[in-house]
Amino acid sequence: PRGVFNFAGGQTSMPGAVNGSANAFAAFLLDLPNQVGRDLYVEFPTVRQSWYSFFGEDKWQISRKLTLDIGLRYENWPAATSRYNGQFVNYNPQNNSLLVGGYGNIPKNLGIDGDPLGFAPRLGLSYRANNKTVVRAAYGISYLFRDTSQYNFPSNQVSELDAPNAYAPAGSMKVGFPAPILLTIPSNGIIASAPLKLNYAVMPQDLVHGYVNFWNVAIQRQLPYGFTFEVAYVGNHGVDDPVILQLNRGLILGAGSAGQPLNQAFGRTANTSTIIGVSTSYNALQSKLNRRFSNGFLLTTSYTYSKSIDFCSDRLCTPFNQYDFARDRAPSDFNHTQVFVQSFVYEVPFGKGKPWLKSGALGWILGGWQLNGIFTAQTGAPVNLTYSAASLNTPGINNSPNVNGPITILGNVNAGSTWFDTSVFSAPAPNKFGNLGRNRVTGPGLVNLDFSLFRKFLIKEWATLEFRAETLNLTNTPHFNNPGGTFGTSTFGAITSAVNDSRTVQLGAKLFF
Repeated sequence: PRGVFNFAGGQTSMPGAVNGSANAFAAFLLDLPNQVGRDLYVEFPTVRQSWYSFFGEDKWQISRKLTLDIGLRYENWPAATSRYNGQFVNYNPQNNSLLVGGYGNIPKNLGIDGDPLGFAPRLGLSYRANNKTVVRAAYGISYLFRDTSQYNFPSNQVSELDAPNAYAPAGSMKVGFPAPILLTIPSNGIIASAPLKLNYAVMPQDLVHGYVNFWNVAIQRQLPYGFTFEVAYVGNHGVDDPVILQLNRGLILGAGSAGQPLNQAFGRTANTSTIIGVSTSYNALQSKLNRRFSNGFLLTTSYTYSKSIDFCSDRLCTPFNQYDFARDRAPSDFNHTQVFVQSFVYEVPFGKGKPWLKSGALGWILGGWQLNGIFTAQTGAPVNLTYSAASLNTPGINNSPNVNGPITILGNVNAGSTWFDTSVFSAPAPNKFGNLGRNRVTGPGLVNLDFSLFRKFLIKEWATLEFRAETLNLTNTPHFNNPGGTFGTSTFGAITSAVNDSRTVQLGAKLFF
């Protein structure tokens, strides 16, 4: 079965030396991988999971001006179970044993607790101050998806050979992958001595069930000429958002595999992960200026000033710094501080049914046209600056460079130049962390205009043909990717690529009848 060989810079560098992609390529040429792995499913996994939701709501008209919406949702998430015995397997890091579901006294759901307390209230309020002004507010709780399925050896063999330290190889392509392990499951379902070279995941019996508190307060005002203006504060706070923690990460800087707790206890150096809960937050000022479609014109304008904070930015992701989680709390990878969007639809006021040139050749030529556009301008996304972890010599731990002064955004995108001033960064000392936190630099922003032009032709009273010319990125403006973020490489701070979204033109026709 296929697997993977990973190559890093440490195997062809000296302790304390700056290394980069060239060192990793040299390690590939010399067949010195820092990690060798393969996934092998001995039995195809199956999962059975149900969850139940109930809700009730009521609307209370307290007065002519004040309306209250009250709701309560209840969610019950029993633990997932496998269809067949022997498919769900949990690892016990306390004694290096494996618990196989469906054997002995081990239930097929591994005994994972359900979540019987899934109450989620909702509250909404609307107050009409006068005929043109409305104030609205809301609060609620939403639960995140909770997956308790767990696959380990022997149903799934995730074989991995890790290097004993940052400079030694883990194996070689010449030797190949570790051989599959064949094992008969004991009748009690407990494999007392789990194979040491396989990756395992630990499903906590009291697995957290994450949820999000969300709230908003908005004021909407009717303006002349069909316009409305709205300004709102929108926020949310995530509780127990699940992320991955590496239990067998090195806990002693510079000690190599000797600092891994499961190596000290059982001689085990392979990855061992579990799930913990962390907090997230989002706060935003949102404003809108809209004009409803009237007399052939529609306008929608929105502006958002926001900040999203998390520890990593994907579902069940792995925070960057497993040694010190506090350094991972930072703006989200997808955080764009300012976003402005302007869209419009405009039908020219000429031709049949319009104010001007209702008949005649000129009215036929100028009439029936519709212009549409979406203009977007936003600030860039964060860039996480990293440094080779070889100098740490601490398995499972990443590193970042030192920053020795203010970070200046230069804004250069040309070859041979950098987006930010790279002279303020330096390599940390061996066995030391850099002082730079996660996502401290912002990449290039985006300005884009999508535009379309429609023309309607009346064929018969019952048939109309619409010609459509649509362009994405009308101005063909390049939208650059983030600069290189690995200190010590030739591309550090340099922008070397752009998003593949050059101007696209498409023509079409639609027949209405």
